[in-house]
Amino acid sequence: MPDTSPRLVTLVRRGTRLAAQLVLVEESAPNGDAHFALLCDAGGQHFRGEGSDVDTALRALRSRLEAADLLIQVAGAERDVVVSPMSRQMGQGRQGYRVRLGRSPDGSALVDVLAPADHGVTLAEQADAADRWRRSQSLAGRLAAAFGLQSC
Repeated sequence: MPDTSPRLVTLVRRGTRLAAQLVLVEESAPNGDAHFALLCDAGGQHFRGEGSDVDTALRALRSRLEAADLLIQVAGAERDVVVSPMSRQMGQGRQGYRVRLGRSPDGSALVDVLAPADHGVTLAEQADAADRWRRSQSLAGRLAAAFGLQSC
C-alpha cells in the first residue's frame, strides 16, 4: 500500500517557486481494481489527477498543472525518469528508473516518483527524452551514446 501522508512539493510558474501540498489517495474502481488520485493544493488552487497507477495519476495531475502554467518538482517529472510496465503492474507505478542514454537501468536507479526533486519538465519534454533513451538501447544507439554522438 502506498504512503498516503501529505508531502510538501514545489511548483514552478515562470521561474517563481510555489509551495504546495501533495496527497495520494488510493480508491477502489467500480470493478474492484485499485485507482489512485493525486490532490495538489497550492495557495488556494486545487488540482487533481487520477489513474490506474500512481504514475498515471501523476501524469494526469501534471497535465492539469501545465494547463495552469505550472510544473511540479517531483522525481516522476524529471527528464530522465521512466516508469516501466513492470513497475506499473507490480509496484502500482510508484517507482521509476533514472535512465542514461545507452545504458540499461538496474535496481540502484529506482526512484520514488513522488519524491521531491530540484526540477521538473513538461510531459512533452519528458516523453521526448524517454523516446531518445529507448532508441539508445539499440546497438547503434549504445555506440552513439558511448562516443558522445547525438544520433539518438
